[in-house]
Amino acid sequence: MDLRLYHNSHEFYYRSSFGAVPSGSRLILRLRASDAGNCRARIRLWQSNVGESFVPMSYEDGIFTGIVTIPPKGCLFWYYFIIDDGHRTFYYGNNYDRLGGEGAKYPDVPPAYQVTVYDKDAHTPDWFKHAIVYQIFPDRFRHGIHTSGRLYGKKGAVIHSDWDDVPYYCKREGQGDIVYYDFFGGNIAGIREKLPYLKELGITAIYLNPIFESSSNHRYGTADYFRVDPMLGTNEE
Repeated sequence: MDLRLYHNSHEFYYRSSFGAVPSGSRLILRLRASDAGNCRARIRLWQSNVGESFVPMSYEDGIFTGIVTIPPKGCLFWYYFIIDDGHRTFYYGNNYDRLGGEGAKYPDVPPAYQVTVYDKDAHTPDWFKHAIVYQIFPDRFRHGIHTSGRLYGKKGAVIHSDWDDVPYYCKREGQGDIVYYDFFGGNIAGIREKLPYLKELGITAIYLNPIFESSSNHRYGTADYFRVDPMLGTNEE
């Protein structure tokens, strides 16, 4: 039997809600199946810190349909489809690149689709809804006088002596991984120096890229969420 399957997480027909879904709601998932015969299908779910569960799917006119009850609190969960024809088991999940959208049929456990659940009772601060936000990448914004009185370095860092240098990643030859990160020395003191300028622009909120201790210049590889990177300044600042 040539079982052809199709699901697309970016199309509302196959996934009734695109993007994050509110807690306590429901999500309709559909899987098109040609030549399904006497196949049965179910949705395998996996929720963080909870584990797995299964949702049965009904079948009509070439379409399997399942209704997923969304957890009552914000979380992440994942899903893929399991199809059984009585002799063999097939799986349908996310594509090989794990980008969502059209998936693929697999002979064994596939990469899953992710669903983000947000707390429907969450409240965004009213002041932020009307804010004019300026995003800052601290290392590249401005170098001010550091609280230590000097340019603060770190192990494995390449520090530019000229603010107008071209950014450069030192990569391991033939492998592509970064050996040294380059830094220009932007810091919290520099941001404070430019507050009058930002106020003149009409900025009412500042969004900072990560500022915590890290070996990288973008600081997304955080090592300590409770300590501001010493190159940027101090917790007190």
